[in-house]
Amino acid sequence: MGMLIAMTSLFSLLTERWLPVRRASGLRLMIAPSDLTEGLDDDPIVAFDWPRPDFDAAAREFLIGLLSTACWSQVIDPELWLTWWEEPPTSAELAERLARLAPAFMLDGPGPCFLQDWEPLADKEQKTITSLLIDEPGDQTLKKNADLFVKRGRGATFSRSTAAMALFTLQAFAPAGGAGNRTSLRGGGPMTTLGLPTPSNDKHPVPLWNILWLNVWGEIDWVDPATVLPRVFPWLVPTRVSSKDEITTPRDVHPAQAYWGMPRRIRLVFSANPNNTPCDLTGTIDSVRVDAYRTQNYGTNYAAWDRAHPLTPYYRTKPTGQEWLPLHPQPGRLGYRDWVGLVVADAEDQAMCRTPAQIVGIIKDRLEILNAHYMRLLACGFDMDNMKARGFVESEMPIPIVDRDWRPSFDVHSRRMVAGAREVSGLLSVAVGKALTSGELPDAEKGSRRAAKDHFWESTEASFYEQIAALPEYLKTKGADIAALRQDWFLHLRKIALLVFDALVPMDTLEALALERLVKARRDLVSTLNGFGKNGLALYNALGLPPPESGKPKGKENKKGKASS
Repeated sequence: MGMLIAMTSLFSLLTERWLPVRRASGLRLMIAPSDLTEGLDDDPIVAFDWPRPDFDAAAREFLIGLLSTACWSQVIDPELWLTWWEEPPTSAELAERLARLAPAFMLDGPGPCFLQDWEPLADKEQKTITSLLIDEPGDQTLKKNADLFVKRGRGATFSRSTAAMALFTLQAFAPAGGAGNRTSLRGGGPMTTLGLPTPSNDKHPVPLWNILWLNVWGEIDWVDPATVLPRVFPWLVPTRVSSKDEITTPRDVHPAQAYWGMPRRIRLVFSANPNNTPCDLTGTIDSVRVDAYRTQNYGTNYAAWDRAHPLTPYYRTKPTGQEWLPLHPQPGRLGYRDWVGLVVADAEDQAMCRTPAQIVGIIKDRLEILNAHYMRLLACGFDMDNMKARGFVESEMPIPIVDRDWRPSFDVHSRRMVAGAREVSGLLSVAVGKALTSGELPDAEKGSRRAAKDHFWESTEASFYEQIAALPEYLKTKGADIAALRQDWFLHLRKIALLVFDALVPMDTLEALALERLVKARRDLVSTLNGFGKNGLALYNALGLPPPESGKPKGKENKKGKASS
């Protein structure tokens, strides 16, 4: 970024211009949080501009949490929320609201420091500042010299703005980190989902203000967070240590701490920067540099925060009597196979119950009032393998806005569409595996089965979104009788499954014995797709279609009145 910025000796995250952003024109600049609405009519701010996608995601969460906490009364009242949507506050108005939280947002100085331990931890060993990065190789990786793709020592100096965002990112997404290094309030590497409104015109993208304001959230029965700061911001009081496995629940603190969890005990180490050494991540030159931090294990151990974070989807493995657990990203691109759990909830009697983030329902209500026709859902987060980051996943999917009266029918139909596709995907996978291998090559079979599933989901995705987009109008004009739509969807799934099978198992390249396996595998697949057998009935049940009649062909009746074969 290469910016030179002059900063005071004390750094307030509410008044300093420390957030890198990009305007619609492409202009890049640093802003304070209260500057979000500047230039909305002419050249609005449209995105954060950090050099890392996890920092962009964390910055969105930081501002959503900040607005939700500081502007709580405006957030919980639908009419007041709408007022700021239609006429956003000025920078001065925002600054006045944010000032109520000022004691909690000093990054350095003699008092409590943002997201840092109450104790100075002066006797603890220092760690290089890049260890704050979630994808930085850990101690064991370095000892084994196993940092092949994410290299050690990628930077030794951070500006205060970069250090602040790295600190927030770690505390918000903290993965497992060894004995006593607690995971985030949502577990290690949680998934975040945000609603993205559609542009009001073709002149420029959606302003960042509208994205953030659409996703603010607060409960009506909360005490105003700004009046109870020590219960909202854990660094304003002595740390709730967990050396004896003590836990912290929503009853122990204010529920708004969901935005501000602090599982790790950390103190940043600041020093003067007389040589104007630039930040290794952003190129920003700060008068103060951050090269290291001190840390102590057994920080706050969050537990029993069932569905407490408004931006995260949750799941549980039993329908009742079990804590809701935060959903975590998996390898690969998110697609319509993830629709259930991100957009609509599972049926209540499902063994595996998934439910969208609380903000998704609120956004649907808000956009319906605004007469919007559709939105996009942004899902992102670290794909973690225990303590190792395999990658940062970020995907979008379109969602039509449905009248509240028709949402139950819409949810049921979309659930059945995904359930049917999941059944067909599994049947196709098994059939391809049986056709290509005889059991001696399990790895090859796994690869071919995985390829079959991937091809199938990719080949049916466009049709899914087309039918989903048309569904709200269909429900309005024809009501909830959507059996014909389900039948059309089933026929499409069947067609694509057979096309994928034939593409992955070409007859002209197989030997005689393999050809026999192929023919049998394809015949069994066709039979199951026609609804016969246990798996065929499961498919029809998933789609909500009546099962086919008995598969026995009808013959002439014998003397006892029974059909002969």
